[in-house]
Amino acid sequence: MTILEVWRAPYRPMETQPETNRPHRCSRRFVASRRVYLDISYLIASGVTKAERNEQEDNLEAYGVDYETIKFESRRGDVTLDGWYVPPMAEQPVIIFVHGIGSVRTGDGLTDLAARLHEQGFGALMFDLRTHGSSSGDKISGGWHERFDVLGGYDYLLSRGIDSDDIGVLGMSMGAGIAALAAAAEPGIEALILDSPYAKVSELIAQETAR
Repeated sequence: MTILEVWRAPYRPMETQPETNRPHRCSRRFVASRRVYLDISYLIASGVTKAERNEQEDNLEAYGVDYETIKFESRRGDVTLDGWYVPPMAEQPVIIFVHGIGSVRTGDGLTDLAARLHEQGFGALMFDLRTHGSSSGDKISGGWHERFDVLGGYDYLLSRGIDSDDIGVLGMSMGAGIAALAAAAEPGIEALILDSPYAKVSELIAQETAR
């Protein structure tokens, strides 16, 4: 039964209403009201914790930048993340790019930015967060679980021989909040660039719920 059907269904009393049946009638009304509340709560939660999967908006090839297509696990190992790795020139730093909600690794102007920084010798790790692009996962959490995606990228760079002093993180919108959470959990991340982060995750939830 749908929410509207539960909400609109009339109460049909029994032909005889003995005194002992009154609590039962109240109980059925309570169960119906509770079902409506739970259904509405589920719909709101589903809307907040799911994101649309979009196609890539750009490609590094268009900028003449060589890259490797890679896969790596989040630090918790619960999702597999798809991305690109651009090796740095000489011993230059590598930047982990973190896109916003509903976006992809090439969204938010990140491809152009990565190409411009590569001209200065910087390397790049660009990837789709969980539940975005071609990465696995089916729910978002406003950064709480996504921080492990960034930390997985950090661990991947360490495995490629990049020193922790040469790793920075750049985040956009929700990606900025995720970057901050990741840095708070990993002392090795000392360089952060945060563009339009949220101050409170509750504000993000309220914004996404209103959509």
